[in-house]
Amino acid sequence: MGEHDNIEQPQTDEAEASNDNYTPLLAMGLAFELGLAAVGFVLGWMLGPWPWINQSWNALPEVGWVHELTMSSLGVLAALPLLLLVVFLDRMETSWVRGLANHTRNVLGAFICGAPIYMLLVISLAAGFGEELFFRGWLQRWLEMLLGAQLGDSLVAILLTSIIFGVCHALSWTYAIAAAAVGAYMSLLLNGTHSLLCPIAAHAAYDFLAMLWMRHQWRVHSRFACAKTLSFLDNPH
Repeated sequence: MGEHDNIEQPQTDEAEASNDNYTPLLAMGLAFELGLAAVGFVLGWMLGPWPWINQSWNALPEVGWVHELTMSSLGVLAALPLLLLVVFLDRMETSWVRGLANHTRNVLGAFICGAPIYMLLVISLAAGFGEELFFRGWLQRWLEMLLGAQLGDSLVAILLTSIIFGVCHALSWTYAIAAAAVGAYMSLLLNGTHSLLCPIAAHAAYDFLAMLWMRHQWRVHSRFACAKTLSFLDNPH
């Protein structure tokens, strides 16, 4: 084991030092997430409703930046139960949990394992903003408008939005189901606060904390597999 440590560890360090390898992945992720937000704005302008929930619709008093800070803080706190669920599931030795972890590692492993932490934070913020603005800010409210319901009054709109959200994250059927459940949770946060800031913050915080957790787990328990993934990124041919 000690001999392997001496061989494999430098590969990981060398891969981590080559931050330029991850810049294209970050750029593609940002383009997709922010592009999703742009699509939400365009569809909101064309079809309605505008995909940003005004503070005046909120159940809490309108108090400017204090209100925004409150909603963002609630969102960050709301991410903690999701993270605890991830940790709990990680402890379960079941085939579908292992399959979910393997699919995640195959698709995102190189980026999560070796990218600088600030890149993980940036892509998490972009995902929270872009995906929540499109799915909860526009799609859910557009479906509610079609169904003649007020914000949060239509369980059908929440269900359809969550299913579409899951399908759009279908790395596998288990990943799609998990994503749909997370989407439903974000819809409940929107309905409970009437503020899009809350699910945006929750989504961003969950993505960031979950990636940090996976990064730690893969480095501690799957260090050689992680190093192999990073080496492949350094030398794709």
